[in-house]
Parts: sequence; structure tokens; C-alpha cells
Amino acid sequence: MNITEIQRIIQEYYERLHATKFDHLDETDKFLETYNLLRMNHEEMENLNRLILLRIKTGKEIITVIKSLPPNNSSGPEGFTGEFYKTFNIYLPQTLTKIEENEILPNSFYEANITLIPNQARTTQNKIMGQYI
Repeated sequence: MNITEIQRIIQEYYERLHATKFDHLDETDKFLETYNLLRMNHEEMENLNRLILLRIKTGKEIITVIKSLPPNNSSGPEGFTGEFYKTFNIYLPQTLTKIEENEILPNSFYEANITLIPNQARTTQNKIMGQYI
């Protein structure tokens, strides 16, 4: 099996994994009903949503998270590093507030990257799927 074939198999696997629809929601509901889980009423949900929106609008929580990001690591598929976010942190709370108010998420919010990192202890011709970390 060559590296192209391995990549194709892995890609197909993750495409099927993330494209799975929840066909058995009734079964899930029945399972969850067997436990006495607390539920929020409409008023409680509205209050929580208002609190979350207020925190986003003030931007304090967002800026706190940005300050804690490592400078050279990328936190998402767009490849922006912590240093990038720290540079532009004064604009992010306003941008996220607009997203929240319009209830429209950028397409990148629905994307994910899965990166396989080859184990350096193995030779390149002997790499198989089980030898990735």
C-alpha cells in the first residue's frame, strides 16, 4: 500500500465520520429520559443567552483568553497564531458581537483539520497508518 492510498483511506474515513447524521434521535431521547436530568425553561435559557451576549459585548473574557494563547501555535484551521490574535485583539470583540447579533457564522466555523504526524522513529518506506502519532 503506497502513501497516496493510505491518505485516500484516511480522508474517506474522516469524511464519513463527520458526515454521519443522527438517525436515532428517538433512541437518544429515550436513553436520556431514563436519567433525572435538570432542564432549563425558556426564561432560564433567555437569561443565560443574555449573559453570554453581555460577556461577548464587553470583550473582557475574549481578551483574557487571547492573552493566554501561546504566541507561535495556531488554534484553528485558518492558521492564525496566538501572536496574530494578540495583535488584533482590540477588533475581535466587536467582530464576534456582530456574528452573534446576526446569528451567521463564517464557513470556517464548520471546518476542521485533522493532521497526521509521522512517527520520526520509523523509516519513510515502512510507514503505515498504525505508525502515526
